[in-house]
Amino acid sequence: MKKHYLPDRDSDRVTWLNNFAAKLPAYNVLLGITAAELALVQVYALFYAYIIGLIELSKTYTEDLTKFKNLLSRATLGSILGPLPVLTPAAAPPAADAGIFTIISGFVARMKASQKYNEGIGEDLGIIGDESDFDELTYKPEIKGKSVPGGARVTFTKKGVDGIDFQSRPKGSIVWEKLAVDSESPYIDTRPLRTAGVPEEREYRGRGVMSDIEIGEWSDIISVTVTE
Repeated sequence: MKKHYLPDRDSDRVTWLNNFAAKLPAYNVLLGITAAELALVQVYALFYAYIIGLIELSKTYTEDLTKFKNLLSRATLGSILGPLPVLTPAAAPPAADAGIFTIISGFVARMKASQKYNEGIGEDLGIIGDESDFDELTYKPEIKGKSVPGGARVTFTKKGVDGIDFQSRPKGSIVWEKLAVDSESPYIDTRPLRTAGVPEEREYRGRGVMSDIEIGEWSDIISVTVTE
């Protein structure tokens, strides 16, 4: 089975899209991509890299804020709290259209249909591979979890979806609580313990999301014992 040419991880997609945008000008006229379409790809690469960078910056900020909260809550007498963490993103580049990889897949299909396309061009642009071997009905994410300071860390692989919708419940409960849709592994659950100082076992499950719609099956349920 061939692998889709587009990587699964967002950080790898940034690298892929930067390469595609940088090298496409050498082939756009040859393969029928207009100057306007070429300009769009440049915008897509800049804006996508900015958004993924902003997500990573936000995760670091959340982790710093959690550490600050833990120090605020449980530090020994005489400890120095330090300054409140600050989130300072860079200025945003021009915004892109919705569905950039859907649009680019159309460009790729058009180029591959050209009689002037060859495997050497495909290798250079990073577009060697199946257009899709993805089944929305049977898709099932794989998740793993462990306890970390301040909560639980749940890792996952997207395998072609936009993100994973995470839910959690206390061990023994039948009611699931929606936590978040995360597009980059890991998901960090920083919710406080229900009873301060009393460890609790939490169950987690995840389901794929594409274009804001849940698809496929729920993952296997995992358990994590949260101690603080």
